[in-house]
Amino acid sequence: MARRNRGRAGVRARTTLFATAVVAVALAAGLLGLLLLARSSFETAIQNAAIARAESIAALAQRGALGDTLPTGGDIMATQLVDPTGTVLRASPGVEDLPALSDQRLPPGERNIYRDRGLSDDLEEQLGYRVEGATLVVVLGTGTPQGDVGVVVAASLDTEDTLDALLDILAWTFPALLILVALVTWWVTGRALRPVEAMRVEADQISHTDLHRRLPVPPSDDEVRRLAETMNEMLERLETSAEEHYQFVADASHELKSPVAAIRTMLEVARANPGSVEFETLLEDLLHEDLRLEMLVGDLLTLARADEKALAVRLEEVDLDDLVRSEVGMVVSRSSAPVDLTAVGPVRIAADPDRLRQLLRNLLDNSVRHAHSGVWVETSRQGADAVVLVSNDGDPIPPGDRQRIFDRFVRLDSGRGREDGGTGLGLPVVQAIALAHGGRVAAIDPLHDGATFEVRLPVG
Repeated sequence: MARRNRGRAGVRARTTLFATAVVAVALAAGLLGLLLLARSSFETAIQNAAIARAESIAALAQRGALGDTLPTGGDIMATQLVDPTGTVLRASPGVEDLPALSDQRLPPGERNIYRDRGLSDDLEEQLGYRVEGATLVVVLGTGTPQGDVGVVVAASLDTEDTLDALLDILAWTFPALLILVALVTWWVTGRALRPVEAMRVEADQISHTDLHRRLPVPPSDDEVRRLAETMNEMLERLETSAEEHYQFVADASHELKSPVAAIRTMLEVARANPGSVEFETLLEDLLHEDLRLEMLVGDLLTLARADEKALAVRLEEVDLDDLVRSEVGMVVSRSSAPVDLTAVGPVRIAADPDRLRQLLRNLLDNSVRHAHSGVWVETSRQGADAVVLVSNDGDPIPPGDRQRIFDRFVRLDSGRGREDGGTGLGLPVVQAIALAHGGRVAAIDPLHDGATFEVRLPVG
């Protein structure tokens, strides 16, 4: 496929060929029409000249002022003055011996015009030169002092010489015009594509290490400018995404380093001083760090799938209040802060139970970790949404930070320490799971002087 594409002509060449072909067809049609119009014009001129000659001869005949011979000239080959019996009274030089050129006898004032191909041979033999094509015959009836007569004028309709001369001119101008059109189109197309080429050269030099670079934007207000602006907007999005990715990798590496380093330190101390280490305490500390590492890896995997739009949810009917009570029981077992469930009402929704447990666990862990004396949980149904409210009486979240806390690895001043197990990923995971279910999560005005989180999920 790539080889076939490389063999195709470029946009500039295709545009030039197309424009030249269109102009060639248009010129050919125009030239054909010109030739037909020229032929028609020439024949009309010959006919008008023949009629004028017939009328001038008729006028002289009416006054009795005709000479012994009748005039010709130009395309007029022969003229005759014929009486009603068909006798030729007068004729132009060269055709005195010919009988009447027309057998039509018209009354005075009437005129007839027709073509006669057989007459051309007779005139050619009599006049001694070649007569091409048909002969135009004009018959005009008129009166004279001696009686009624007819004026016959024969004119040659041979326009081939004139048309051949016109064709010779067109044969030179036609290719010259096509060459001119091709050159102009090639130049104009190249000039129009110059900004595109500049964009291509710049884009070819942009790699993942210098996404800050931008394509040149032409000054013209056209499609090329809009293309450059769109490409620059895409580069800006890629740069932002890459920076977020690099920051995510750096933060994740830093977070993973902490439990790994803690586990290694415990093991090294135990190996160096086996007699001073309590085995049960060591195992408990190792399990704690391992659990912390497992949670961190699980959160990272969830966020990675959310970034790839691959965070799948398996919907089934679940009792939200039962899931809340189950997760609260697990949280209370490893925390001293009590959790109030008096406002937990029965709500049934279509959701992924495993993902929903992860959402509730992270949200409850966050609230318990920052609570001073207690945590309050509420569940209810409001219209088509199931609402979960989780509150604590810890330090309140400043209004300016209520959106920022859902960014990854963000810890407010009161929760920056890692000794309590916070990774800065719990709330981003909650947001990712809520969005995957078509819902949303937000930090709202506190209900118990601390932090309050509201999760809204569609019922079904």
